[in-house]
Amino acid sequence: MIEINSFVAIDWSGAQSPIHNNAIAVATCDSSDTAPRLIGGEKAWSRQMVYDYIESLILTDKKILIGIDANFGYASAFMVKHFGMDSNAYDLWNAVENHSNNAPNFWASGFWQ
Repeated sequence: MIEINSFVAIDWSGAQSPIHNNAIAVATCDSSDTAPRLIGGEKAWSRQMVYDYIESLILTDKKILIGIDANFGYASAFMVKHFGMDSNAYDLWNAVENHSNNAPNFWASGFWQ
């Protein structure tokens, strides 16, 4: 079993604006902590800032479990309607990538349009 050194929880907003006042929150705790704490307190995060933070964690030698509360999944009825009966998550994310590649602040407007 892998020993986890710390845990990170992210509440990720679907809003279009680059900075989200209190709409994105990042909390962490180490395995020895009794409760998580907000990173940056009431700091206003952008999705790019969250990405950069995760990237900085990956560069450490710690074992970190990261959970993101985000609307990254879609109902199976949506998948079947738009991608066919044999579709899967890879079909969805290929479409998101193809239509929203290089969108600022990870906004998938190209996909939704």
